[in-house]
Amino acid sequence: ATSRGQHGCVRLLKRIAEAFVQNIDITEEKPVSLANLSWALASSGVHPKQDVVRSIGDAALVLIHDFKANELSITLWAFARMCCFHNQLFLVAMGRLASEKPLQDETHPQGITNILFAYARLVEANEDGSDHGLLADLFAGLLPSCSRLFPRLSPTETSSVV
Repeated sequence: ATSRGQHGCVRLLKRIAEAFVQNIDITEEKPVSLANLSWALASSGVHPKQDVVRSIGDAALVLIHDFKANELSITLWAFARMCCFHNQLFLVAMGRLASEKPLQDETHPQGITNILFAYARLVEANEDGSDHGLLADLFAGLLPSCSRLFPRLSPTETSSVV
């Protein structure tokens, strides 16, 4: 019964994501709902169609300037976990993370770990090295946050960052 229940849950989450994408009204959406949907899909191991994840990414891109640090880190982590590298989303998020001091200040230890994981996965996925310059800019922008947060990282977070 457990495996059948999990299978049913996976199917339900896929259907929810597909229905969400088909019925999205971006004027009524909030970043937290996009972050939560992305997190739920990635955490549960659901593998929705890439066009569904891409549509969620398109919606996130429209609202990107309203994302708080936590919502941004969760969304990037989830996309990386689902192996969906929405290049424009990652690029615009990188610009915010590297340049907006208030966003850097509200980033917490788990958030910095999520962000670094996501961009490390992006670099792995693009083996041609095309993202290395952008990644260097991101890390330079995040260095103050990393320095501030490093003493507060848990052992698991520290190993993820290193």
